[in-house]
Amino acid sequence: MCAAPATVGIGDVLYLSDTVTRLSQKKVMRWCVVVGVAGYQVRVVGRSASRRSGVFTPAGSMPQFDKDGRFWPASARISLADALRARNIGKLPEPYLGKVLVQFRRRRRKT
Repeated sequence: MCAAPATVGIGDVLYLSDTVTRLSQKKVMRWCVVVGVAGYQVRVVGRSASRRSGVFTPAGSMPQFDKDGRFWPASARISLADALRARNIGKLPEPYLGKVLVQFRRRRRKT
């Protein structure tokens, strides 16, 4: 039997490089949550310990979050292949996931 194909879903928390997401000019790894999947494209929102806006997620809300941080409103589109290669630590717990998704849906879109 063949193994089921690996996939990512909305709410999954991935460890991604800013060189992949282009969320900032820094070349750092950061936690990102998946907010959309369409075909071979995945939309993610990044987490930062230095931002003052966005959805607050305290240290310990996931075992790997060792500092307080925020998922900010800006998102990035990455390839499904990049998402599948990333470390996936599971679903962001509620109420944080719900707040991130509401924030993402309310964001201002560039024209």
